[in-house]
Amino acid sequence: MISKKILSLIVAVGLCSSIMAKQNVLTKEVSKTGNQQGMFTEGKEKFPKDYLLVHNNLPHLMKLSLYNPKRSILKLSQEQIDNLVEIQKKQFDKIITMSKKVKSLELQLAQNIAIDNNTAQSQYELVEQIARIRIDLTKIHLKCITKVRKILTKEQYKKLLTYAINKSR
Repeated sequence: MISKKILSLIVAVGLCSSIMAKQNVLTKEVSKTGNQQGMFTEGKEKFPKDYLLVHNNLPHLMKLSLYNPKRSILKLSQEQIDNLVEIQKKQFDKIITMSKKVKSLELQLAQNIAIDNNTAQSQYELVEQIARIRIDLTKIHLKCITKVRKILTKEQYKKLLTYAINKSR
């Protein structure tokens, strides 16, 4: 007969494998879409994160709660994991599509102003279009933070925020 500890270990390994498999599918999809780096980009681009309006000063709780190696401190239930994955699935395609659009528009802007010698004023509408999409992406991010907060217990959320803060230092 299998002891409770061994059974718990088997279940835990199965959950981790399932989560990592889902992450690998999403990671491959992101790498396919964000692979063209702009000619003026300094450092490595973080696609799609870099295309949010507020991309450095808000936590990416979905990523931290599902795919971070230290996520085990949260002790997520299978129901919580399923809810988080479902939210991510619903938002992922929209975020990628919108981020690709921003990237494309920004590359066009760089071409227009730095290479083709257009006037700054002639590019204002394009800049405003980029800003509107970035605002919409950031609104999705804010909703995601709220949804993660609702799924986690107060204790789990506190641990996740503490981890996010310490990770950024």
